[in-house]
Amino acid sequence: MKPINRISALFLMIAFMSACGPQEAKHPPDEMTVQLKWIHQAQFTGCYVAEKKGLYAGENIDITFNAGGPKVTPAIKVAGHGRL
Repeated sequence: MKPINRISALFLMIAFMSACGPQEAKHPPDEMTVQLKWIHQAQFTGCYVAEKKGLYAGENIDITFNAGGPKVTPAIKVAGHGRL
């Protein structure tokens, strides 16, 4: 085998081995519900922008924002963790 072919074969083996590396198991996203203290409005823009940019999804969080109102108590609920 010529040296050039050995180098090519080596690079192909490295590429193949890196493509076949250990895969991380994908866990279902954590579900999170945020009860806003009032209706959807500008004061919650940071939360909406973070959701739109995929920052919650990047951390494996499925988030829901519920509008509040005069008779709603603000709370944060994370699935399986109760009220915070």
